[in-house]
Amino acid sequence: MSVVLGLTSCGNSIEYKYTNRQHVVTCEGMDQDLMNEALYSFEDNIAKATPSNNYGVGSPLYYAFGYASYIYRGVMGESDYQKIASEHTQALAKALTKEPIWTGTKPNIKLDYNSPFVKCLVENVEQEDLKRTFDNLKSANSMDIKLMINVFMKHVEQTGTDRELAVIVALDTYYRHLINQKVYNRIDE
Repeated sequence: MSVVLGLTSCGNSIEYKYTNRQHVVTCEGMDQDLMNEALYSFEDNIAKATPSNNYGVGSPLYYAFGYASYIYRGVMGESDYQKIASEHTQALAKALTKEPIWTGTKPNIKLDYNSPFVKCLVENVEQEDLKRTFDNLKSANSMDIKLMINVFMKHVEQTGTDRELAVIVALDTYYRHLINQKVYNRIDE
């Protein structure tokens, strides 16, 4: 027996594909099912888009190789998001625009590190030096993701096990760019 969950909004429906995977998002402040779906869709997209990813589809190495190949260009906003993002991910990006985790206006929307959801994610990141870096940048009012590139690259191996870190990477290096570039334009407004 298969369970299909969906998100319905204004006549648009998103069929969730990853309901059989572990529910990793536990922070309050946004739709947890949507965020879990967005995380797994992001990981599948970047792993599939990685050239020479010969590891078994779905294996930890498959996803680790995807993160390692994606992280620099993703943080810098230089990935080919139109090519990487599946239609499913584009629909998720559109749904994520309605969540209270963003600040600013297009084309400069940013992840809101002051939102309860994102604060919770940062508090639950396993790497203490990464948490300190987030806190220091936030305290200096310099929360620019590009300042995080070396830290993300240093901790890219942990994204497979530190799921809060993985969610931050997905939101701030991937979905933010999809939203700002309106890559989800194939989805009806």
